[in-house]
Amino acid sequence: MQKKILITFLLILLVVSSGAWIFSRDSKKSVQTEKKPLVATTIFPLYDITKNIAGDTIDIALILPPGAEAHSFEPSPSLLRSLQDVQVIYAIGHGLDTWTTKISESLEVKTLVVDNGVPIRKITEVTFRDGEESEEEHGTTDPHYWLVVSNAKAIASTIAIDLARRFPEFTPLFDRNLEQYVKKLDQTDKEIRSMLVDISSRDLITFHDAWYYFADAYDLHIAGTFEPTAGREPTPQYLANLVEVLKNNPKTRAIYYEPQFSTEAYQSFANDYGLHMAELDDIGGIPGRSSYINLMLSNAKTIRDNQ
Repeated sequence: MQKKILITFLLILLVVSSGAWIFSRDSKKSVQTEKKPLVATTIFPLYDITKNIAGDTIDIALILPPGAEAHSFEPSPSLLRSLQDVQVIYAIGHGLDTWTTKISESLEVKTLVVDNGVPIRKITEVTFRDGEESEEEHGTTDPHYWLVVSNAKAIASTIAIDLARRFPEFTPLFDRNLEQYVKKLDQTDKEIRSMLVDISSRDLITFHDAWYYFADAYDLHIAGTFEPTAGREPTPQYLANLVEVLKNNPKTRAIYYEPQFSTEAYQSFANDYGLHMAELDDIGGIPGRSSYINLMLSNAKTIRDNQ
């Protein structure tokens, strides 16, 4: 009798122990395979700013590959599949990343334009009538506002507030990271100003119309651009005016271009006027410009070394 009771007790103990082990194993497996929340960003500067705020608490997807041109990008079906679980898309807006509309509608997810607290610049187009140059302000706006450190601070604050609303359990971490990141951005701004304080000429000739925010913030002047507005080829009269700009700015030594654009069509122009081509990068995400801060410092150094 006692032997039967002992055997019964051992069998019960074995079953309970096995169940506990299975539960423990399944629990560990569940923890290991649990996905982090996913948010998406349209361009690399937003990706890096978001990463600095979120840390490792969430996964962050970068939509525009480094080196791609934002104005002409088209999201692929495979990209849409990879974003199936995304909870929000952080975007620049103002005509830069309009392809987010297709993504957000397809995935039924919200796109948040991160321009809160940012002074947005209206685009001024240079035109000619009867040989006279004039400037016209149009309804379109300049989307390149992330190229100013003070605006990056506003972007970081907007993202931190939205992340805290979505994931309130991480709010103290987001707040702490934001405070630390703002300090780094303030130091970056000081370094840029120090680099550019003594350059011999403050007039820039750029290929693309991306650098007005940067110029305004750091006391520079965009004397001319090859592309009057995004996607528009310069007319012969516009180029003739650019030649006059160069004559009036004899200290100008460089034409600044972005890496995603071909310079072949303008190399002969540079050669004719004794200019060299220097690269300014508005997107980054490549070695040497693998953070927003490194990107901004790299651009300031390029200008310092070519002016």
